Amino acid sequence: MFPVVVSLLALAQPPAAPVPPVPLGPVLLPGPPPINLSHQAPPLLPPYSTPAVSVAIPDPSWAAQLPCPAPAAHPFQRLPRICYLKACECEGPAGAAPNPVYWVKEFHDAAHVPLPRYTADGHAVCLDGLLIYEGMRVTVYTSGVYDVSFTAEVPDMPVTLRLQLILKTSEDPMGWYRLTLPPFRLEPKTDARPGDPSANIFHVSHRGFSSLLVRQAALGPYQQPQTTTGAVDPYWTIARVGTARFGTPVAITDPNR
Repeated sequence: MFPVVVSLLALAQPPAAPVPPVPLGPVLLPGPPPINLSHQAPPLLPPYSTPAVSVAIPDPSWAAQLPCPAPAAHPFQRLPRICYLKACECEGPAGAAPNPVYWVKEFHDAAHVPLPRYTADGHAVCLDGLLIYEGMRVTVYTSGVYDVSFTAEVPDMPVTLRLQLILKTSEDPMGWYRLTLPPFRLEPKTDARPGDPSANIFHVSHRGFSSLLVRQAALGPYQQPQTTTGAVDPYWTIARVGTARFGTPVAITDPNR
């Protein structure tokens, strides 16, 4: 056995007070220096500057004399312009077409979107819904402007109609294009007499533009007399597809929409 030697001096001294633990804060890792936001941003270059070899940093006072900074100074300087669509005038088309008629397509069959209803046992009952009468017409002008007109009848409720025109060619079965028309809001009159057909029948007309329909003339007198057409010529066929929403939509002022 090994003897245990204890110093008498150590036994005579009182025990030292315990050292309280020091709380450790978050460990700071080395990183980039903090960004100093107190200095001023460098001045912008003027809108129209000289070549790069002779460009000098201009005086910041030039910006106070200009209405707006340079076009490329910021990602955007003004808010985008958004214009509301206006209703077509009933007296005539919304703006005269500057070029003559290129081709006209007419739908000789009616189109019907039934109003879906169901019985108590779940069977579908198709009631009178939206009806587009025969004679819907698509008129295309040589400038690419096109007019769509048709007569539609709706039940005793508002209907929102969305249509697309599908342009197809017989030469290439995979070649086809779509023209999406704006939504048509058809709302019956509330002050009409019962049984008045004019309260639920509407004549709809819309004018649009597509570069696929532009007809370009020959570029010079030495070229062939025939003209070069756009992607869609009068020999293409046209079809229509769409959906209809029946009933009153959610109000715009409804906070719970």
